[in-house]
Amino acid sequence: MYKQKEITKDKSVIFFQFLMLFIFYFFVGCIIAFVVNGIYNASENEDAFIYSIVIGTIVIPVFLILTLLVTSVFWVIVREGKKD
Repeated sequence: MYKQKEITKDKSVIFFQFLMLFIFYFFVGCIIAFVVNGIYNASENEDAFIYSIVIGTIVIPVFLILTLLVTSVFWVIVREGKKD
């Protein structure tokens, strides 16, 4: 009985970890879409879209690197958790 509770607890922890990871992916995707939309709107309205491009070239790589870092840490945590 105790073993079954422990297995259920481990599965629920991994499920919530995956859920948090996918929510983070969604968050980063929304930020990238927001920046790209700002660039598109600025160019369509013949506004000064160079500022949007500059912000986009800074924000998008930062969030992609952050996503890579979070994913790497997540997979290390999952691997180390399965070893025990």
